[in-house]
Amino acid sequence: MLRLYILRHAKAAMAAPGMKDFDRELSSRGVDDALQMAKVMRARGYQPQIVACSPSRRTRMTLDGIQPALENVTPEVDFRQALYHGDTDDYLAAIHAFDGAKEGMVIGHNPNCEIIASLLCAGGEPEAIETMNRKFPTGALAVFDLAIDDWSQAKPGCGHLRAFIIPKEL
Repeated sequence: MLRLYILRHAKAAMAAPGMKDFDRELSSRGVDDALQMAKVMRARGYQPQIVACSPSRRTRMTLDGIQPALENVTPEVDFRQALYHGDTDDYLAAIHAFDGAKEGMVIGHNPNCEIIASLLCAGGEPEAIETMNRKFPTGALAVFDLAIDDWSQAKPGCGHLRAFIIPKEL
């Protein structure tokens, strides 16, 4: 069994005039939310050994914000352009590339985080499913146990949603 974390980037600030969307930073709330998520991850022992991350500024800042949670592991980070511009097939390809890790994380954007989480979900904790089905807000973390032995086997319906954590509820 493998564990997958899908983290939508934390709350981003509005773009300044002339700024590209790619370069948007986290808002002060987003920075705080990422740090709060790090505390939850540390407390629950969530320790991804590999992270596929969109290379946008806000996703990189979200990764920086959760670093305090990764005290027992230094994850390999794969910045993938396809997680910024791509679709759910690109998110699934990133998951398939988690070779050798027992726990992997994707840090990306909506609607793809929401869609890939919904596609993978075959069942799980009822409250977590209900919350995730309502909305996948910025900074939210979906935690799946996947009924597979190899990341290349990840496909729709292979995941059991263990938790869905929203910064606003922390």
